[in-house]
Amino acid sequence: MFKRNLAILISFLFLVLASGCAPECTAEEIASFVPILESPPNGSEVSYDSPITFDWTHNESCRPHEYQIIIDNLGVYYVEGDTSNFDYGLGFSPGIQYEWIVRGIAKDENYHSVNGPHSEIWTFTTDGRCSSASELVQPVLTAPQFGEWLGEGQGPGPSLATIRWSYSGDCYPDSFHYQAASDPGFTNIITSGITDWNQHKANISVPRCARIYWRVQARAGNNSGEYSEPSRFTYASISSCFQNQASIDAALIRGFVFEDYCMATFPYVPEDVGISMECAFSEEFGVYGNGVRARGINGEPGIPNVVIDLGAGPCPSSGLDEFTTQQNGMYYFMVQSPGEYCVSVSKIKNPDLKNGIWTKPLTDQDVTQQTLTFNPSEMKKNQDFGWDEYDYIPVEFGVYLQSVCRAGDSKDYREVMYLEKKQIVTIIARNEAATWFLTKFGCYVSLATGEPVQDPGNLPIYPDPPPPQPQEDPNILKSCSNYNDPGLCPTPRCKWVPTAVNPGYCTDN
Repeated sequence: MFKRNLAILISFLFLVLASGCAPECTAEEIASFVPILESPPNGSEVSYDSPITFDWTHNESCRPHEYQIIIDNLGVYYVEGDTSNFDYGLGFSPGIQYEWIVRGIAKDENYHSVNGPHSEIWTFTTDGRCSSASELVQPVLTAPQFGEWLGEGQGPGPSLATIRWSYSGDCYPDSFHYQAASDPGFTNIITSGITDWNQHKANISVPRCARIYWRVQARAGNNSGEYSEPSRFTYASISSCFQNQASIDAALIRGFVFEDYCMATFPYVPEDVGISMECAFSEEFGVYGNGVRARGINGEPGIPNVVIDLGAGPCPSSGLDEFTTQQNGMYYFMVQSPGEYCVSVSKIKNPDLKNGIWTKPLTDQDVTQQTLTFNPSEMKKNQDFGWDEYDYIPVEFGVYLQSVCRAGDSKDYREVMYLEKKQIVTIIARNEAATWFLTKFGCYVSLATGEPVQDPGNLPIYPDPPPPQPQEDPNILKSCSNYNDPGLCPTPRCKWVPTAVNPGYCTDN
């Protein structure tokens, strides 16, 4: 009977403990009360933007009056002694290591708090922090707005301007680095500094009556992202500064010099370039590339160290300024507004650009250029330059017979353009047998219609074009002899020749 009653008593005690109804610890008992941490696990990584529940347990037969939870960098929190968890909501920073401990607290006979020993120190780390340069994106400058004037009437004393930016990457940098300079090339730095990852503004000291150029970059450890596109404001702390407003007001010309794989003369793309599938093949002409060449759409890389020329007035013009492209291929000019300017780039000034062609603006000359006109109140113009580096030496092809250039390498493909006999065209690739050649126009010519002037053996072998379209296209370019009606014989390419025995025939003009 005694054993049976003892078993019932033990079961009752376990039930009491399990139900959280254990007696409160005395001041003497709390001295040996050590909580045992359970979650989040020691050394674990947790999501910074999700709530976290802290759990623990203990081996004692009593319970504290309350628990104290200390989370380093966040604060001190308390929960009732009959609980063993604490729910913390949002408020963690990304990429931070946190320490946390728990201790029990009892009340003595005078109802004074008596602290027990704290638990082991556990750590956890939040995710969300950038770890490489490829994860960092350009900050976006938000204030002052480009061309804005600040500081009117503040007098000749110290000049403080507040700069602001935003950041929208998938992870957070460790810090932001800002620069303010007196020139758009940032060779004459006025001030620079670093802010924390969550500080998207800075107060900078600037000279009065000064035009300030500024930019910001994100950093993660020893890695640095690309600088933002630069902006410009004028700080005029005394009224006399405004007398020169017309002479120092300016607008921004910016652009991107890139390796134009989308409009390449041959569809060669390096393995490390994630070019858009939109550039795979254009059905309209059967040529590689569809003309969509914006950075970030097709992923083409920028070309650094390219010298860009700026000239006054319409093209051709140079000598006003020069800018060497940054590592990401970007360039910038500050110019008077309104006005007309010529932006150009030359292969002669850039010996690293060897065998190739300018694709934007498209030209086979050494220099490609564009005239940009600023109207009053316009503040910004964009002009990109595309360059296609040959990975081969083009070969000339002499057309001996009147022929056509097709959308593929057989007569099953539609006719794209008419080829005059004795015409010279450039071929840039071949099939394995060297019986069909891809021209610089993006269409294919047969060996049966002519002959390469130079040895075509070094030309790359082109990939198989898409299969021919089964249906007839009303826009197909037919041979003149296919037209049997004088009203359909196309001019000026063809001409209708009347005869005495029949209505006549259509022939080449």
